[in-house]
Amino acid sequence: MALDAVMIVLSIFLLLGMGMALTHRGWIDAGGAKLLARLTVSVGMPALVLNNVLTQFHREGLASSLRAIAICYLSVGLSVLLGWGAARLIAIPAKRRGAFMCAFSFSNCVFIGLPVAVALFGEEATPYALIYYIANTSLFWSLGNYLLARDGGGKGRLDVKKLIPAPLVAFVLGVAMVLLGLTLPSFVLSACKYLGALVTPLSLLYTGYVVMGMVKARQVRWEKGYGLILLARFLITPALTWLCARFIPVSGQVLPVLLVQTAMPVMASAAIAAGDQGADAPYVAGSIALSTFVFLATLPILSAIMPYIA
Repeated sequence: MALDAVMIVLSIFLLLGMGMALTHRGWIDAGGAKLLARLTVSVGMPALVLNNVLTQFHREGLASSLRAIAICYLSVGLSVLLGWGAARLIAIPAKRRGAFMCAFSFSNCVFIGLPVAVALFGEEATPYALIYYIANTSLFWSLGNYLLARDGGGKGRLDVKKLIPAPLVAFVLGVAMVLLGLTLPSFVLSACKYLGALVTPLSLLYTGYVVMGMVKARQVRWEKGYGLILLARFLITPALTWLCARFIPVSGQVLPVLLVQTAMPVMASAAIAAGDQGADAPYVAGSIALSTFVFLATLPILSAIMPYIA
């Protein structure tokens, strides 16, 4: 199981490296990168969110999982609040503060977290992993997107349309349909599934584009805040989730699966969202690459201890 998880992470690096190679050859330029961002944020991600919510959840499941949902929203929310305090404490520049907070708080719980959770606990982990995905995704595309927009938009001069991104609209629509007992025709869901499959490769190709830009500009370096981001991804946020579960008890494999979801690298879509909002995309891309690399070192520990946590 641990070997399967390592293979997943290595495939992530392969896609990221492909993005760097295509950029180096000139196949991905500024216009191509902008297209990748738009396709991911406005097409692929909404389709992925809508398909996952409508196919993986049902009304009774949402109701019976209220404790797990509460833990997820509370822990991610507390992580954002703690990230805000950390940014102020170490004097992260105002134009980079939202980027820091997003890297600090939001995990790669779909592209890496979900397959790793399944590799460690089996298919029965999928509903619990997706519960964390709901909280992580909805808060990122609302609060996180706002923080990035504030980075890129100056003092109070924000595009309101960008503060209501398509993935968040898709999430709200999907949850409403689940609660009302509605669904979409099978051919529409199939189309959403195919479009959603674009998100992982396009996000990582874009991240590779940003990283290669940093390499060419000789901007690849350790930035202020990266140490705290690593601590947050692999220690602080899982600890917050564990503490929340002390006050909101859950049984069985719920807590171990949620902890796996929290202990993931920085959310891959954060670099695209940062670029789309005019925020510090290179800073976010650097944190994604660094945290994903460090995750390879933490994975054996994660694999060893998580099955025994309750």
